[in-house]
Amino acid sequence: MTKVLIFMILAIILVAAGVAGQTVKTDVDPSRDFSKFARYAWQENHIVARQTPEVIARIEGSLKNAIDRELAKKGYELDPQKPDFFIHVEAGSGYETSVSGNKDFRLPTGTTVYTSQNPNGPGVDVWLTVVSQFHVITTDPSSGATIWNSVTTKKYKDPDKAVRNLDNEIGQIVGKALKSFPSRKKTG
Repeated sequence: MTKVLIFMILAIILVAAGVAGQTVKTDVDPSRDFSKFARYAWQENHIVARQTPEVIARIEGSLKNAIDRELAKKGYELDPQKPDFFIHVEAGSGYETSVSGNKDFRLPTGTTVYTSQNPNGPGVDVWLTVVSQFHVITTDPSSGATIWNSVTTKKYKDPDKAVRNLDNEIGQIVGKALKSFPSRKKTG
């Protein structure tokens, strides 16, 4: 019984750690009546990533497919001819670096950090994390004003793994980014 309890606690901690690296912030224009919207069209996306053009094209295709699926679930229809709102994505990434010194436990104080100027010690640890930001922006076709905006930030310790599981990763991010997007109220 104790082993099962420990396993369950560990599983909960691991799931929470995976989710903790992602935040979603949403802004909506309160004067807009989404119940009148039924159709949308895509505008040009802006994706800046340190990837090959082929990978960026895969990212953009996966983003569009995932957003189209989520909007269809919410009752919206893709209609480039007569949209009630436009949608586009702006995405990019940057680096976050963390550094820590290692204690030298051979010394009584245990506080000396060894670097290239003082070799033969435990040295310094450096962690590099990729931080991605993903904006889903909807605008009014007539005024160009933003009517709904979602900003999702996620940290990746292994960005190559995210690229290997691209469709799954993007599907999860888009699902969370569009979670608060208003569902279409069907009439009749």
